[in-house]
Amino acid sequence: MLGAVLAIDLGVGVVLSVSPRQGTTLAGMAVAVLLAALLVTAVVIARRIRAYSRTGLVWFLTTYIAFYVWNTVVVLVSVGTRFWASSQSYHFGLSVAVGALPLVVGVVVLTRRT
Repeated sequence: MLGAVLAIDLGVGVVLSVSPRQGTTLAGMAVAVLLAALLVTAVVIARRIRAYSRTGLVWFLTTYIAFYVWNTVVVLVSVGTRFWASSQSYHFGLSVAVGALPLVVGVVVLTRRT
């Protein structure tokens, strides 16, 4: 599930980084489709899990909470330092990549433990 969250997070970062700032854009629709795909993927994965360990569940929740907190810090720093300027489209993608680091660590740790 963390892999799905990571893929959707990076996908949203790419979509919003390459979308034009002026005029009509389908970025909002693309983000909605990505979030719907995450929901469907999470339900399918959750239904296929028959057994899980307490340690795995703790790692999953710890990773997700670390991602949420770290991503919030990255967003606050990006906004506070004006790193997200309207003239620079790739800065949002860089912030998403940095914000996703806890998910990458969690996926690596959980795949090595199984």
